[in-house]
Amino acid sequence: MSKQRYTCGSALLIVFWAIAIMSICVLGLIGFLYSDLDETTALKNDMHARQLAGAGVAVGMHPSVSRGDPVLKQMLSDGEGFEVSLHSEGGRLNINNVLRNQQWSVLQNLFEEWGLPGDEIMSLTSAFKDRATNSIQPNSLQTDIPQVADDPVVAVSGTNGVQSIIRLFSSVDEMSTVPGMNDVAQARPDWRDYFTVWSDGPLDLNDAPADLIAAVTGVGMERAQQFVDARVGPDAIRDTQDDLVFTDLNQVRSLLGMSQEEFAAIQGMVSIQDSTARIESTGIFGTYKRKITVVVRKNVTPPVYFLWQEK
Repeated sequence: MSKQRYTCGSALLIVFWAIAIMSICVLGLIGFLYSDLDETTALKNDMHARQLAGAGVAVGMHPSVSRGDPVLKQMLSDGEGFEVSLHSEGGRLNINNVLRNQQWSVLQNLFEEWGLPGDEIMSLTSAFKDRATNSIQPNSLQTDIPQVADDPVVAVSGTNGVQSIIRLFSSVDEMSTVPGMNDVAQARPDWRDYFTVWSDGPLDLNDAPADLIAAVTGVGMERAQQFVDARVGPDAIRDTQDDLVFTDLNQVRSLLGMSQEEFAAIQGMVSIQDSTARIESTGIFGTYKRKITVVVRKNVTPPVYFLWQEK
């Protein structure tokens, strides 16, 4: 009798263990399904936010849409939509334009505004000169111009019959290879946001920050900041109705407090409109956000794209 009870007890124990194992498997499967469902939902929401960001880019690309236009911000009641900001790529300093025209004082002024010591500034400027320039003898053929890796070059006329060869940057990131740029990165971690290789060349004073305006025009940081403050209007908010948009370079000269002679010296270095735009569109779907940044020359057919970046 006791042996029979022992056998029944063992069988019952095995049944309990089987049920426990099955329960663990079922719970694991349910957890896996929920995890997979959560991941699928997250991917769908993220994709929807990306689609909304793309819709914002399409709106920003329209030729009739300009900065501050209400259509650049569209939000629905359930928390989905997009926010778009338009910038002139000319609001950044075109490093290749600096190299072409050998405007080394602009770099010196900018690095000084960023607080670099004088010896580092001189060393950096020399490094940019060494990186940029070579020379060849007159009558050399275009095919004889030296290429360094895949760097683009442009030949310009020099003095005394010597032709200068300017090595241009193919990207802003390439500037980090210049000796001494680590010092710039320490002083200004966001230095890449101040440079471009895609603009028309001159600095667009309708969009440039104060330190770039001071560096290019030489008016000093205080006056450049006053210029930017006047540009955004009394509310001090960009892209609102009280913004001051310059349509004449004489307006710029007057507000900067420069004489006609002073302004004539930098007139080829500044502009009030650039053909290349930077469109930053953020798609929003609940707590999900995706950002698309596009640099494009949009007022031509077809548009010319320089950058499409998604985050």
